Amino acid sequence: PPPTSESRTASSPGFNPQQSPASPPPATGAKGPRTVVLTRRPLPGMNVPPDGMVGVGFIFETLPSGEQIISSMAPTGSAAGSGQMMVGDELISVDGCPVQHFAPPDIIGLVKGPNGSTLTLVLNPTQLWKFNNNNTNDKKSGRRLW
Repeated sequence: PPPTSESRTASSPGFNPQQSPASPPPATGAKGPRTVVLTRRPLPGMNVPPDGMVGVGFIFETLPSGEQIISSMAPTGSAAGSGQMMVGDELISVDGCPVQHFAPPDIIGLVKGPNGSTLTLVLNPTQLWKFNNNNTNDKKSGRRLW
């Protein structure tokens, strides 16, 4: 998919974690990509949608450079509950599919899946300085929850 013309934000509803032994918690100053395995589940108090597709509870921002940066996480979702993701991490791939320059709806389509299924993310350590320098307000960025 072509790069987006503006920075936009999208998310996937949150869910409970399934930690992988190959996915240690991020260390301060960690370098290089890490793999995080999560289980897709609805947030507490939310029902599974009719199509059965749910996510893991994070919001990301697409920077003008095409990078996808984690901008927030639902406190009760898999993403935050795993302890393996941080706001500012760069999303590199979703289930083996590289996502740089993907439009938010395409990434959401990769993140969402059947309730109880696993999702494998590859993340680069926090890129928060990039997010803070490129962040736009919610109305302009198109921030929305899925």
